[in-house]
Amino acid sequence: MSVPFDPYHKWLGIPQRDQPATHYRLLGIDQFEDDPQVVEAAADRQMSYLRKYQKGEHAAEAQRLLNEVSRARICLLKPESRSAYDAALRGEVGSKVVPPPPPMHLVVSQEDGFLIEWPLVADQICLIGRGPVATLRFNDPYTSRAHCQIESRGSRWVITDLDSTMGTFVNGNRVRRVALQPDDQIVVGRTQMRVTAGIVPPLVETPPIADTVPASTKNRIEDFLGKTIHHYFLERVLADGARSTVFLARHVERQRDLVVQILKPTARQDDLWRRQLVSDFKVMLEIKHPNLVRLHSTGRLGPYCWLAMEYVPGENLKQVIAGIKENGLPDWRTAFRVTHDIARALAAAESQQVIHGNIRPKSILLRSPDKVAKLADLMLANTWPVSPANIAPHADLGYMSPERVLGTSNLDHRSDIYGLGATVYGLLTGRPPFEVDSLLQLQHCLTNEQPLPPTRHNASISAGFEGVVLRMLAANPEARYQSAQELITDLKRIGREAGMSRQ
Repeated sequence: MSVPFDPYHKWLGIPQRDQPATHYRLLGIDQFEDDPQVVEAAADRQMSYLRKYQKGEHAAEAQRLLNEVSRARICLLKPESRSAYDAALRGEVGSKVVPPPPPMHLVVSQEDGFLIEWPLVADQICLIGRGPVATLRFNDPYTSRAHCQIESRGSRWVITDLDSTMGTFVNGNRVRRVALQPDDQIVVGRTQMRVTAGIVPPLVETPPIADTVPASTKNRIEDFLGKTIHHYFLERVLADGARSTVFLARHVERQRDLVVQILKPTARQDDLWRRQLVSDFKVMLEIKHPNLVRLHSTGRLGPYCWLAMEYVPGENLKQVIAGIKENGLPDWRTAFRVTHDIARALAAAESQQVIHGNIRPKSILLRSPDKVAKLADLMLANTWPVSPANIAPHADLGYMSPERVLGTSNLDHRSDIYGLGATVYGLLTGRPPFEVDSLLQLQHCLTNEQPLPPTRHNASISAGFEGVVLRMLAANPEARYQSAQELITDLKRIGREAGMSRQ
C-alpha cells in the first residue's frame, strides 16, 4: 500500500503529530515570535523553498502551502491579528507539556584542520564567536566577537545571528534566526559546522561499554584496538599508563597518522570534570606553536573521554635519558636546543595564561627527522591537578618543582621553568637534580640541598649554559627566570657566544 504524500513533513519537516501546523511552525520559527524582521525573513525563506516545486509533480500541494505560508505571514505581521491568534493558540497549548529538544552536537571544522565535537546543552546558550566570553571560541578573524548563539527553545534548537559583520549562514542562506535540523550546515566567518543528532559520535563496531566504570577497573585495550573513533582508526598501543592509553591512529579520510589518547574513567570524572576538559580544549585552540603538540579534536565515549592530537615520530626525553648509560651523554648543544624549543612553547602558553604544571622527561618529544623538541600534555594540567597529599612515588619524582612537592605556593609558569630545567639537567647528566626514592627524601633535598652543578657529571657543558640551568632550578621561584621570554633572551645570548642559533 502506497504512503500518501505529506508535503508538510517532506518539505517543511513538520511531523504528522504536529499537524495541522500552526503559523509559527509553518514559518519554522519559535512559538509566539514577535520580531517582525524574523517573521519576514522566515516567510521569505519558506516561500522561496516551496516555489521550487510549483511546476513539478506536486505543483498543487506546493501552491496550497505557499498560500498557507502567505496567510501565516500576513497574520503574524499585523499586531492585532497576531495578538488574537496568539491568544487562541495559548488556549490550545497551555496544558501541553513541551518535550525537551533532541540531543544534538556540532562538528566544527576550521581552515587550519582543527576539528571539535561540541555538545549542545538544553537551557544553556552556546555563544559562538572569537571574543573572550564566547562558549565556543574561534581564532577566526572573519568571525565577530559575539557572532551568533544556539539555544533550546521548547522542543527545538534555534540559531540566532547577533548582528555579526559577515553574517550567519545555514545551508547556504544568510539567516537571522532559524530552527536547526540534523545535517544542517552552518558557516560563521571561515568556520564550518555541521549539526549532528545524538550526544557524541559512536564507537564503531565496539561492544557496549558500561555507563560507569570503577576507578580500579583496568581499561580493556581489546575493546578499542582495530576500531574507529570518529575518523580515527586505532592501529596499535604506543603507551599505557594509570590514567590513559595512547594509540597510534590513522585518519580514515585524510590518510595521515595521529595519536588518540583515551582517558581512563576514574571516580572524579563527573560532569564538572568533563566541562573542565572541554574548557581546557577551547583554550588550547588559541595556542598554536610549532613546539607544542597540536590538538585536533576531542570527544566522549560513555565514560571514556578522548583526545586526538599530532603524531610526533621519535622519542620522548625519558627514553633518551634512559639510553644514556648505553649510548653516552649527548652533546650539550642538544640540551641547549631542547631548552630553547620548549622555552618558546612555554612563552606561547604564558601568553594565554596556561600552565603545564607537570613538565618532566616524558612530556617532551624529540622529533626524529630534525630533532625539534615539542611539549606534550599541556591540556591536561587542570584535568589532573596535583597536591603534595596525592603524589605517589614514581620514576619522575626527582623532576618535580618545589611548589608541587612542598605545597609552599600556588603553581604558576615558574614551576614550568623549574620542570624544564630539571628535565634538561637529566638530559645533560643522565639523572634528575635529586636522585630520591621517596617523597619525604625529595622534600628534604629541596628544603636543605642544592643540585650539583651539571659539569660535575659532564665537563663539556658551557659555563654560560650551566648557569642558565642552575638558575632554572632555584628552589625559590623568585630566584628563577620570571618568564619564558626572559629565559629565551639569555639562551639567545649564549647561542651567539657559542656560534649556535635556533630559529
